[in-house]
Amino acid sequence: MSAAVARCEALLRERPDDAPAMAALAEALAAAGRHAEALAWIERAVAAPSPAAAWIGRHGMLLSRQGRYAEAVARIEAALAALPDDATLHWELGRALEKLGRTARAVAEFRRGLALAPDHPGLLASLGGALWQRRDSAPAMAALKRAVELRPDWVPVRDSLANAHHFLGEWDEAERLFDETLRLRPDDLTSRLNACMARLRIIYADPAERERSRAAYARDLHALVQLPLPSGVDELLRVLGARKPFLLAYQGEVDRDLQALYGGLVGRAVAAHHPEFCQPLPLSPPAPGERIRVGILSAFFRHHSNWKMRLRAWLEDLDRDRFDVRAYFVGEGGDAETERARTLADGFLDGPRPLADWARRIRADRLHVLLIPEIGMNSTTMQLAAMRLAPVQASSWGHPQTSGLPTVDDFLSCDLMEPEDGATHYTERLVRLPGLSCRPILVAREPEAVSRADLGVDEADVLYWCCQSLYKYLPEYDDVFPRIAARLPAARFLFLGHPEGPKVEQAFQARIGRAFAAYGLDAGIHCRFLGRLSADRFAGCTRASDIFLDSIGWSGCNSTIEAMMYNLPVVTWPGRTMRARHSDAILRLAGIERTIAASREEYIDLAVAIGADAGLRGALQGQVAAQKHRIFDDRSYLPGLEAYLVAAAEGRR
Repeated sequence: MSAAVARCEALLRERPDDAPAMAALAEALAAAGRHAEALAWIERAVAAPSPAAAWIGRHGMLLSRQGRYAEAVARIEAALAALPDDATLHWELGRALEKLGRTARAVAEFRRGLALAPDHPGLLASLGGALWQRRDSAPAMAALKRAVELRPDWVPVRDSLANAHHFLGEWDEAERLFDETLRLRPDDLTSRLNACMARLRIIYADPAERERSRAAYARDLHALVQLPLPSGVDELLRVLGARKPFLLAYQGEVDRDLQALYGGLVGRAVAAHHPEFCQPLPLSPPAPGERIRVGILSAFFRHHSNWKMRLRAWLEDLDRDRFDVRAYFVGEGGDAETERARTLADGFLDGPRPLADWARRIRADRLHVLLIPEIGMNSTTMQLAAMRLAPVQASSWGHPQTSGLPTVDDFLSCDLMEPEDGATHYTERLVRLPGLSCRPILVAREPEAVSRADLGVDEADVLYWCCQSLYKYLPEYDDVFPRIAARLPAARFLFLGHPEGPKVEQAFQARIGRAFAAYGLDAGIHCRFLGRLSADRFAGCTRASDIFLDSIGWSGCNSTIEAMMYNLPVVTWPGRTMRARHSDAILRLAGIERTIAASREEYIDLAVAIGADAGLRGALQGQVAAQKHRIFDDRSYLPGLEAYLVAAAEGRR
């Protein structure tokens, strides 16, 4: 117990109604990290007659620490009415607003605080983080850099700056900052975790660089899991959620063993912080006539590929006479589809709310099965998936990668996509459902009018739609583009940009340029980089294209289906993992197998043949137009999914 706490407690024993002493004790307890006790004392202080505005502000700050953000905002605003020049109160108000998803107002508060205290490191760091969320990268970086200059020993902010460099494609600078931080704090587990994740680059110059990256990541991860957890795991949990090995899956390898290491680390950290939610739950099969309670936990009950590919169909198709389906929306940015989900679900819970509150509420629903379709894309989802919130928990291919979490029992995939050895790719038990394991939803959209002139191409050019995220294109397959162009000079490849900054695009363009130069060709003639596109313009570019050229190593899924909506032939070459076989499964379900290649050479041959022969291209477009309905009408998955849920609820998995 700190000396300050002891002094305040002694004073209160003498004068138990001394409100200033209560406030001082709350301050001391908060400084010692005992926030729940501090909150109880500050509430007693502000209940006294004529409480000081500073106490009201402290009450708001402590409410915020307990995750009671809406209450915190009201109290801090009340304090600011009396203390408008208190920069720290503006900081705390902005932080609470940010937690509520009110980022624009949070940014305004941070800027008001900085007008009062321009060199306040906390305000600068928070402003940088909030601006980064809004993809306003230049001022975000400036604020983070200034915060680090003022507080070079503030490790979390140093890590934030390094992470920002990483996402902007400044990978060497990111590694330099992390290495410098680890020299300062070699035992800081969160910094070591951040540095580990930064080994995974967004774009690789060549296969050798990717192998070096993978080896460095594996080395750092093996070292990390040997370390003891810190005594306070709040920060570690935050970083584990924010810095996930998302980019690992884009290296084209089977990642089961590495994911098991990472999942084990997440599980240990969550269990250390929330042991009450990590104990096994007894299986209690439904009574005769009782509906099976199924939960679906996702950050994407909104207009998103995961909503269109599985969430909406699961909510619409599951037999409500047999299944009680609850939805838990842990994401942000609700829209009309969120309201649709609310009406489709038997129960709908959204946030924001503290992690422990999510866990309590989900457990209180006494689920038989909890479905978590995408693990690895959202921090709250990841941490909740590391708990035991239902007797049986299953993931799916919303993020098509094994979770590595020991608390996730099954992985719901589809037989059409899985390779023969697919079961060895998962830490979970692989469940091969029929069809696509879901029913894709056709979303009507009015595409923007996009002309060939808009795209910088001629009427006679053949447009290959290469619309995947740039990190889906592995360097060992770059040669397919110039080899197509060498045989079909009219070939034009339409690539997108990267949302986090031009340096990533420049790295990719330089790599593609080298690939074309190796064949004596100019990439500038054959490649167009379209930058970031709105959804309507994306649809317009799709419609304007001639052929969808599937990415090799990580196949298209939603983009493949959208290309088929506009009758584009899809050229694909299925790979060794499920995520490399999406388009293959979609085409087979539609009964269109002519454009599925069995090798690199056949992939190139197909792309050239379809591009060079307008008659063949028209025939394939007609076949897509006639048969694409099979994808959207297919409900063959449903008996398999329902049979799985019944077996899981009854303990017959």
